[in-house]
Amino acid sequence: MSLSITRKLDAARRVARQLHGDHELHGTLLAGSLTAGLGNEHSDADVYAVLVEGAQEPPTRQIVVGEDRVDVEWYSLADLTARVRRLVDFEIRSDGLALMWPLEDDFDVVSRIATSEVVTDDGEVARAICPVVDAEPSLRRLYAARWSLGINSGLEDFRGAVSARDLDSCVLLGQTMVVAAGKALAAAEGDLYFGRKWVYAQLSRSVATSGLLDVFRGQQTGAWAAKGLDGASEVVAFCQRVAAVAQLRAAGLTVPVEHLRRPVASHLRGPEAVLVGLSNGKYLVHEELGRQFVVGAAAATLWALADGYATIDELAGAVAEVLEVPDQVADLAQLAHRLGDQGLLSGAEQGVPA
Repeated sequence: MSLSITRKLDAARRVARQLHGDHELHGTLLAGSLTAGLGNEHSDADVYAVLVEGAQEPPTRQIVVGEDRVDVEWYSLADLTARVRRLVDFEIRSDGLALMWPLEDDFDVVSRIATSEVVTDDGEVARAICPVVDAEPSLRRLYAARWSLGINSGLEDFRGAVSARDLDSCVLLGQTMVVAAGKALAAAEGDLYFGRKWVYAQLSRSVATSGLLDVFRGQQTGAWAAKGLDGASEVVAFCQRVAAVAQLRAAGLTVPVEHLRRPVASHLRGPEAVLVGLSNGKYLVHEELGRQFVVGAAAATLWALADGYATIDELAGAVAEVLEVPDQVADLAQLAHRLGDQGLLSGAEQGVPA
């Protein structure tokens, strides 16, 4: 940690203690990009001040300490507790995906709480935020699912831009989907911080050794657009696959992220389909305005790892390795054929490179 960041955090701690002495508070937290290990010398430190019941919210929003600026956000204990409970108790269901969208602010606040530092506390603040730590596995799945849906919401517009031969809009929408794919993968690794601009910093510490960062950068900069609209399916296939692997890894399956460096055949999956992990341990192949299929871990892993370059048997073998069921390769191959029959994977020889 640089000296300037250390100084900023020390200034924020002094502000937090001062606020607790000057106002009716249960406690104070340091939260934001600096406590998440993502900020830099240009980032402001953030203090969350938790008011006691009935206390008036002060007008202060920013305090300058020397050369450092500290941002202050005020919450009642009831509000902070409710934000935590809404996410911790959220059930990801096939018929309730739209219920995530009104919770965007909660996703942001809870992700900051996950990496916060308690400065002062009468005990109530710790009780309010401890469920975030206890529910970390389910929050990984929830945040990964949220970002997968972010890709899904962009796919319809992307497809429309392709149909209109609007390459500029395709590039812009593609960049947004790549960010969402990266955020899904970071969330699956336990890095929940919600701010989009930090996605590469998050990936650099969660999947840095996989060599995947350069692939992300190529997709983000729109390198595929050099092929014109013919390259549009590449970014779609990349985002679909990254999000699918993220859902599996968020659920604890050891799908190697190195698979994501390999090319994927175009139009292997439905052009508007994404995989979403559900709270009941199942997975949803979801199209924004189309079909939904609830599948188990085996079918979801087949859907995620298929790339169109190897045989069904090779795909089944790779999935059997992930699921640790080496005696079920033949059954998995049959399941892959059934996914093709249902239109969830196109073609009969979809797989992963040997």
